[in-house]
Amino acid sequence: MRWFEEQFEKQVSGIREKYERSLHTETDDEILVHALLGDRRFVDELARRLGVLQEDLADYDRRVEVLTEGKPYNIDYGDVREPLVKAAGDLRVALVDLVEQLAKIQGHVEYGDFDLAREGEQSLLLGPVLELIGTYRAHENAIDVSALPYSVPPAQEDDYRLKADRTLGSPASYAEEIYDGAHQIIYLLGYLHKPDLHVLGNAGNGKTHLAGWICDDRVSNGLPAIFLSGANFTGDGNLEGQLRGLLDLPSSYSWSDFVRALDAAAKAYRTRIPIVIDGLNETVRNGAFSTVWERHLPGFYGIVSSLSNNPVLQLLDSLGVPIDDA
Repeated sequence: MRWFEEQFEKQVSGIREKYERSLHTETDDEILVHALLGDRRFVDELARRLGVLQEDLADYDRRVEVLTEGKPYNIDYGDVREPLVKAAGDLRVALVDLVEQLAKIQGHVEYGDFDLAREGEQSLLLGPVLELIGTYRAHENAIDVSALPYSVPPAQEDDYRLKADRTLGSPASYAEEIYDGAHQIIYLLGYLHKPDLHVLGNAGNGKTHLAGWICDDRVSNGLPAIFLSGANFTGDGNLEGQLRGLLDLPSSYSWSDFVRALDAAAKAYRTRIPIVIDGLNETVRNGAFSTVWERHLPGFYGIVSSLSNNPVLQLLDSLGVPIDDA
């Protein structure tokens, strides 16, 4: 861990005018970075979102109970509720299974078992839940609430028919809330598959501060991270050679040795190690944007993508640099 701490202090020294730890204010978009890294904040966010789903599931059960009891009693439902009650039961089985699977995945992320988390995310199927919601809605739409027999008081008939309409529709509405919440969680879990993340923005938007904060926060909490500034790359020579020089790797230490060491560290710390490159557009040669990234970055990606625990986070100023070329 000491090597990561020393490297961070060395590399970040050149951006001190743009980065001040005490000024950091977390933004909503940072959850994507936390999702990429599978870190503690991402684990906590997953737990929070799962808690919402579990509350929605409890509300779903209460709405199904109201449906089963046939409230409000002033409406005579007859046997029209029977298909809905059955559809609600089938839907609940699927919803419970979905929430339980998400809880298992959250557990895998919490313990750093990212391969298991990725496998679990890929096995999740939202289609059957959506199909069951559609089945419920089809039965609901077949019921004409205005035609159902109604008993006194006459002055409140419209109000009671509205309540009856809610009784019939509420289970599907809460199921849709659970579906939408699960979909958002699955979207975030998808970042565990990504080998890199591009952050684009105009100068002065805080990208360098974010780069520094990501590494500073992790290193301060005893987790590995590598920070590199694009301005420190000369544009001459190959990328591997420049990285070796910037990171003070001894000549006896091959690039493949370093890559294997990173992978071993990621496994030992049960985390993903971010390689944060700030300002690729600041790498210049003879006053022009260097082509070193265009020439060598795809190969670097190939190495990183083979190590699923070491994502690359790039932060660029938007100076006409296409993301496909970065």
